[in-house]
Amino acid sequence: MNIHKYMRKWQNELGLLNWEISIEESSSNDNRAWIGTNTEGRIATIFYDKDWYKNAIMKEIDRVMFHEMCELLFSNICRDMYRFYSESYVQERVHEIIRVLENKLLGVEV
Repeated sequence: MNIHKYMRKWQNELGLLNWEISIEESSSNDNRAWIGTNTEGRIATIFYDKDWYKNAIMKEIDRVMFHEMCELLFSNICRDMYRFYSESYVQERVHEIIRVLENKLLGVEV
């Protein structure tokens, strides 16, 4: 299963069918993947590190796509919260929630 199929799987599972989502290969020293969103237009791009992807196993790809799709799920809430809190604070809180969901649904990462 390739990265696009995992993205579609989680898009369906999380009910994000009103989003236009594309995936692009990129490079990063810090992240396996990251997402850019236009919440008003419901357009998102998931970028993934091509070096990470070359050696990733299916379980890792599934987990990373779940993570990025959760970020998309929470993107409107984040945008609203940025009015009251710093972006870094909001991102920390959102990632805490996503990690709990990842561990509960996909198993604790070892």
